Amino acid sequence: MKHLPFSEWIVSDEPLTEAQATELAHHLAGCPQCGRQQQAWAEVQLLLTRSTAAVAPAGFSARFVGRLAARRRVRHQRQIWVTFGAILAGSVALAIALLYAGAAGLAEGAGQLVKQLVVLRAALASVVDVIGHGVRVLPPGGVTLWRYSLLVALTGLGVATYLGLGGLWAAAVYRFASRQSRMGDTQ
Repeated sequence: MKHLPFSEWIVSDEPLTEAQATELAHHLAGCPQCGRQQQAWAEVQLLLTRSTAAVAPAGFSARFVGRLAARRRVRHQRQIWVTFGAILAGSVALAIALLYAGAAGLAEGAGQLVKQLVVLRAALASVVDVIGHGVRVLPPGGVTLWRYSLLVALTGLGVATYLGLGGLWAAAVYRFASRQSRMGDTQ
């Protein structure tokens, strides 16, 4: 015997139509499994209506808020230490690079970095202008489309920036390595 619509109707909060109620009563007359389910559901509903709301123990809210604040402090301290460690590691790597590359190479590299940053800033300004023109073209009622378009544009901008900076880094490493290999060949 199939129980699917009947077992759902028994626990449903929505009122049944007359046809559904008649069909359910006919099914319950011949199905002990659904009859037990209906009786169990009636007992559950009775327990739910008679039960009282549980009262939190005294000081529960204060303890919860205190623990939450303590966890936030620990997480904040961990973030500070991770940031400090990353800065320290970067500083050590920079110091090693300075010792290895020499001051003359650093000055030239810093000049190139500034040039690349100016180019990147100009590219970002162009992208912002394009996005601004795109937003002005959108229909006034297309708020959802506008938000979606902005999300896509910002994601594209982020990916382009990530790839661009990665490309700049790779080019700098290649240039540095090729310079070092040429310097080793001439000595």
